[in-house]
Amino acid sequence: MGDTSTRRGGYGTPCGSQSRTARARPRASSATPSTVTVTTRLVLAVNAPAREAGHDAATLVKELLGGRGGGSAEIAQGGGIPAADLTALLADLPRRVTVG
Repeated sequence: MGDTSTRRGGYGTPCGSQSRTARARPRASSATPSTVTVTTRLVLAVNAPAREAGHDAATLVKELLGGRGGGSAEIAQGGGIPAADLTALLADLPRRVTVG
């Protein structure tokens, strides 16, 4: 390792000169208007009986998310779902995967 006084830490600072939180990007002032968008991820697994009935996890995720997402026939994922839309999306899922 050598002389630690010449070694540099992250963000171009000497090692140990600042904590990680002190080096984080500055936060907006509480007086500054801002918005927060909450999005979620969907991970869908399809078991063997559902796959035998013709269901595919990647296809289901793409149908549910308007073409976004992907994976395999067994497990797939997608994101960017607005939190407000999650309840309706999950309520629609049983209708799409009924086996029998």
